[in-house]
Amino acid sequence: GLDDEDANEESIDEINRQDAIMIAAAKLIVNDVVPK
Repeated sequence: GLDDEDANEESIDEINRQDAIMIAAAKLIVNDVVPK
């Protein structure tokens, strides 16, 4: 319901942060594995 929106926004922020970390880690792994 509408009462849950604030809590959902905080959860979304945490998920976005985790996604950004995973993307950054994936890029580092790809850069290490793929020969230049």
